[in-house]
Amino acid sequence: KKNERERQVGLYESLKSEWSAFFLTCRNYPDLDIFFLPLECSETITDKEQLEQSKKERLEQIGFAQLFWIVQRNYVRAYTDDLLTEFERGEWKVFLEEYFRRANCLDAWGKLKDFYDKKFVEYIEKNYAIR
Repeated sequence: KKNERERQVGLYESLKSEWSAFFLTCRNYPDLDIFFLPLECSETITDKEQLEQSKKERLEQIGFAQLFWIVQRNYVRAYTDDLLTEFERGEWKVFLEEYFRRANCLDAWGKLKDFYDKKFVEYIEKNYAIR
């Protein structure tokens, strides 16, 4: 079990720069349909204000996806190194509590959580996202 977590940490570390580049591409080109969540058809939106709001929401989702990935990476690292209690008590706890109070964060979590490690999702659901 520990070897599996160590392998997972190694995988996260090796993909760090690639994920950063991917998220940057998603943020720079939100109209491309390359993000985890499919692009909702903006062709039916004729109002410019609605279109801008739709783009803003997509950029928020992309930003939250990157945030969740960063937190997951640190969660897995802490879990592997038997430092989970420090992770739970440290700055991450305050940081996550603040974010998961936001409706837009909870909305993004609900849409994106299936893309993350199952143990990480269970941890977040138990401690932050479901109140």
